[in-house]
Amino acid sequence: MATGAPSTVRRQESMGALVNLNNSPYYVHLDFFRMSVANLVVIGLMLVVFALAVSLRAPGAKRSRRPK
Repeated sequence: MATGAPSTVRRQESMGALVNLNNSPYYVHLDFFRMSVANLVVIGLMLVVFALAVSLRAPGAKRSRRPK
């Protein structure tokens, strides 16, 4: 019997997925387009992060000054 085995098992269980991955995936499909809902969610989140990165000002950016 190996020492430390129960703690290793508990650690692996806590690193599991947030959702059940044993089910069949849901797909969005049109005539020519088929993609899983999970992939669409990831793409949507990436677009939101990109839009925020473009629209928000960088912390070290200089402010434009108006001429007097």
